[in-house]
Amino acid sequence: MNGRHPPSRLYSPDLLDREAQKEKDKMQTMNAGWPINGSFPSSIVPGTSTSAIYFPYPTSNFTAGAGSTPNASNAAGQLLVPGQNILNGREFKVYASGNLKVEGLTPTALIELCANTGTVASPSYTAIGSTGTVTLSDGVYPWRIVADVQGDSASGIIQGVFSAQIDNTLDNSSPKALLSALSGLSFGPAIPTAPNAEGSLGGVFGLVVRVTFGVGNSSNYANMYDFHLEN
Repeated sequence: MNGRHPPSRLYSPDLLDREAQKEKDKMQTMNAGWPINGSFPSSIVPGTSTSAIYFPYPTSNFTAGAGSTPNASNAAGQLLVPGQNILNGREFKVYASGNLKVEGLTPTALIELCANTGTVASPSYTAIGSTGTVTLSDGVYPWRIVADVQGDSASGIIQGVFSAQIDNTLDNSSPKALLSALSGLSFGPAIPTAPNAEGSLGGVFGLVVRVTFGVGNSSNYANMYDFHLEN
């Protein structure tokens, strides 16, 4: 016996490596979303339009009103799925919720969660989750879409399921596989750009939410109080 204590497990190289990896994983936990809430939603007032209208990203000053994008031809403000391998092979969830008002003769509403695989300046939108077209009566109704998503750079695709509700009824889902698996995706862009950067995407893909009212009425509206992703 030399009186020395056995090496402490606290200083084991393997243990230190595992602790370092845990800290790295914590740093790669993602929670990103729009600055909206129950008091300051993103809002759509379509008037008599029956075309798809996109929820706009809020301006920095809510009292100045909403911004004008994202829209059908410009994705600035989209919710970005980040690159840098933060979510490569990892599951993440997307949440969107709010309410809407419909009026008219047999009014309908369609709410879609869409992925942009184009660029900010020239988006290419694909619906990955949807309520489907729902027939309603005159009134105000809550809505929500939740998507559980996973993908990786090697396959280049995403998979997952979604559920969608208007007025506490599961619409077009129970849950249901994503409406599109997309393709050609890379989760590892080396240097992300700002979500609003013109002409580039800045991440794996972007997310937007759009609403289509089947019957035009000046009283129609829709609000989105939450739009975020996390893993």
